[in-house]
Amino acid sequence: MKNLFGQLVRFGVVGVGNTALDVLVYLGLTRGIPWFGDHYLTAAVISFLVSGVNGFIWNKHWTFNDKLRFTHGQLIRFYSSSGIALALNQTLLWLFVSQFDVYDVIAKVMAGVSAGGLNFALQKFWTFPRREDLYNSNEDFEKVE
Repeated sequence: MKNLFGQLVRFGVVGVGNTALDVLVYLGLTRGIPWFGDHYLTAAVISFLVSGVNGFIWNKHWTFNDKLRFTHGQLIRFYSSSGIALALNQTLLWLFVSQFDVYDVIAKVMAGVSAGGLNFALQKFWTFPRREDLYNSNEDFEKVE
């Protein structure tokens, strides 16, 4: 239980850092390069991808202490988990605000907590699961020596 709490705290710290990095990259692109000022959605995709790589590295090595070698499959699972959480966040935000008339800031927090919980579970059990029993069953889970 203590390990789970520590992982949750580290996951939250990484999430806050990623959000800051996402915003900084976005601002750098949209305010620093005129073309991105007109193409802000492209800038948002780039900033999401950059912060995602940062989040992947920090969650892999710090949050979940994953000692297995890097694989593209793991990175795809990471981005898939993040995308699923984002879809849930947006859906819940829309639902709370438009269907239940919840104040948007409160709805944003409620949606964020829900999506963050799902994202943590997906990262812990799908992207970075404890794989001691999987070492011999799949080359995607090869231990780093």
